[in-house]
Amino acid sequence: MLLFIRGLGRNFSVTLNDDANITDLMKKIEDVENVNPQLQSLIFQGHILHESLEGNLYDNGVRHLSTIDLCLRLCGGKVHGSLARAGKVRGQTPKVEKKEKKKQKTGRAKRRMQYTRRFINAVSFPPGRRRGPNSNQAKYDEDYVVRVRRYELLRCIARNCSALVTAMNLAFSYCSNVSDVSNFVFTEE
Repeated sequence: MLLFIRGLGRNFSVTLNDDANITDLMKKIEDVENVNPQLQSLIFQGHILHESLEGNLYDNGVRHLSTIDLCLRLCGGKVHGSLARAGKVRGQTPKVEKKEKKKQKTGRAKRRMQYTRRFINAVSFPPGRRRGPNSNQAKYDEDYVVRVRRYELLRCIARNCSALVTAMNLAFSYCSNVSDVSNFVFTEE
């Protein structure tokens, strides 16, 4: 029986008797390639030919002019380190869908929002410690808010006489009609 061996970097042929078994084939390969039979792994038609298989080569499906692949057995065992964990992180972390965010304002609208936050809303709180935008601070009654705004307006007028126009504009933004503006600007406590 003539067999072709596709070996380690080269191909060669082996001649055996018809009643030869797998152990005889491994010994013949050892003579040609100097590879220990314990390190040999023979593959024929996708199946590994073990020494433990009973019968001769013909009984295991090997025919005249067949091709057998020769590979070296790899050392087995546990893998330590990062190779053992490769690809496992993605499967463990849950997929969280992205939330839709509100579009940020730009340009004039952004400046208007900053002005409102820094100057208009800041007046409604009492002097002293500033509260954050998310604080659960109790709402002030309207009289207190009016007094604080009046106080801020008088401070503005005292600093600069030309600020009277600014004060009037500020008063118009807080009051609904002209009589309220005059009461707001010119009345004393």
